[in-house]
Amino acid sequence: ACGAMVKTTIRDNMPNNTVIDLVLSANVFITLHTIASLYFNNIDCSVYYLAFMPVLENYTVIEITAKVMINSTIKKVWNVISAIERDPYFWKGMVRVRNKSRDGNVFTREVTLSNSDKCYQKIILFYLEGIHIKWTRGTLTGIKDILLTQIGNQTLLEVQMNYTIKGIAQLRSRHISEELRDEAELALQLIKEDIEKIQSFEIKERKQ
Repeated sequence: ACGAMVKTTIRDNMPNNTVIDLVLSANVFITLHTIASLYFNNIDCSVYYLAFMPVLENYTVIEITAKVMINSTIKKVWNVISAIERDPYFWKGMVRVRNKSRDGNVFTREVTLSNSDKCYQKIILFYLEGIHIKWTRGTLTGIKDILLTQIGNQTLLEVQMNYTIKGIAQLRSRHISEELRDEAELALQLIKEDIEKIQSFEIKERKQ
């Protein structure tokens, strides 16, 4: 739950000049202020201190799962998703990525988001199995796993997100969740189209 609190002074203009301090919810304050202004001429409702103090939990968790079936082998899907320098093409929330270090299959990189925020990721590539991405610093923290499963001649590509949002951003948690889901579904579709387009081209080349 979240809300905003407003501290206000109600001062009447009678001889005793009574002063009352109240701490009210924002909605209640607006209602009382309107009524007092309309119906009580001898009441001066003046806000001398206004502060929004969200009543929030320590954090909000966002969990998202999206998946798509791709008409291709697991190796061809892996070759596309493991080229992590292409991530901004598939993941529209990213503007650019810059590798900071590499140790075998483990990468650390800086990610610039579409809102110009900079975040940091630790990425582990598991050959033909998937990619483990940990957001270590920035607006979002948490885990994104990209998983591969061979099913016959097709490959199931799945994204699992588990993010933590803290602070004032929690007020937009529902909107952020919707944006992340849309981004994941679009990324999967773009990856599918990219792989199946390449595969279709290869088949045509072989026939010629």
